[in-house]
Amino acid sequence: MSRPATASQIALLAANREQAAELYAAARLAINPDEPSEQEFLESLEEALRLPAGFAAELEKQITASA
Repeated sequence: MSRPATASQIALLAANREQAAELYAAARLAINPDEPSEQEFLESLEEALRLPAGFAAELEKQITASA
């Protein structure tokens, strides 16, 4: 916990697009995107995972709808 993984390190764990989506969703559920630093992390992760345009926004809708 003293040295958290970077977005790039996390992205390396995704072998395919499905895993990339799961990693992004897990990160989003684990953090509070109301904090600017955490929002920046999610944006970095989205880029590092090479998610399609609008995909993260769609995941966000699904996550907030189920909360």
